[in-house]
Amino acid sequence: MYTPRVLITLPLSEGSTLTVTDTRHHHLSRVLRLKVGDAVVVFNGEGGEFPASVTSLSKTATTLHLMEHNPVCRETKLRVTLYISVLKRDAMNAALQRATELGAAAIVPMFTQHLSEKRAQAERREASWRAIIEHACEQSGRTRVPLLAQAKPFSEAITAPEATAFDCKLIANISDQPKPSLSSRPIKTLALAIGPEGGFSQDEIALATQHGFIQYAIGSRVLRAETAPAALLAHLYTVFGEYP
Repeated sequence: MYTPRVLITLPLSEGSTLTVTDTRHHHLSRVLRLKVGDAVVVFNGEGGEFPASVTSLSKTATTLHLMEHNPVCRETKLRVTLYISVLKRDAMNAALQRATELGAAAIVPMFTQHLSEKRAQAERREASWRAIIEHACEQSGRTRVPLLAQAKPFSEAITAPEATAFDCKLIANISDQPKPSLSSRPIKTLALAIGPEGGFSQDEIALATQHGFIQYAIGSRVLRAETAPAALLAHLYTVFGEYP
C-alpha cells in the first residue's frame, strides 16, 4: 500500500511533532483525505525520511508525529545537471517532472535563440517550476530535491564558472559526428544540455562545443522538447549502470 510522502523544508527530528498548514495541509486533508492515525512519510530534502502518523486534523492544520529517522537514499550515483531551454508551459512542466522523477541533481533553465516561451512570462514561472519539482520528489520517493537555478541566457549558462566543473558535458543534437564513448573514463558528474522545439541554433552549438560540450544523440529521430530530457536521462542512467 502506498504511503503518502510530504516535503517539509524545515529541520526535522525523531519524536517531534510537526504542524502542517497552507497547501500541504490542503493536500493531506482535502485531496488525500487522511484521518487521525493514518501513516505518512515526511522528508526535508536533506537526505533520508521520517515515517510519521497523523495525530490531529483541523480546518487549518494537520499535526504529524515523526518517528525514527530512516537514512534511506534513492539518489543516483551519477549526478546530472540538466540545462534545459525554457519551453511552453505544459511542455516545461512535463519535462521538469520527468527529469526529477528520473534523478536529475540540478536543473538550469535557459533562454535560447529558438525560445518556446516569451521571456517575460518565463521569468514569472519559477515558483510553479519549483512546486512541480517538489511534487515529483514526493511522488517518486526521492530524498533530495534537485537544485533549480535561476533562468539565464544560454551563453551565460554554459560559460558560467560552475559549468566547467563536470567530468563530461553533452549537448543534445543530431549530427554526422561519431557517437562518443562514455565508458572510456570514470564519470561522476555530467552536464546535459537540451534545446527547445526546433533545437539549438548553429551558433549555440558552436559556442557549446568551444566550451567543452560534445554533441550527443540516441538515434536519428527528432524528439519533442518535453520528451528528450526523459529519453536522454533514462539512456544515460542505463549506460552508467543506474538501471541494471
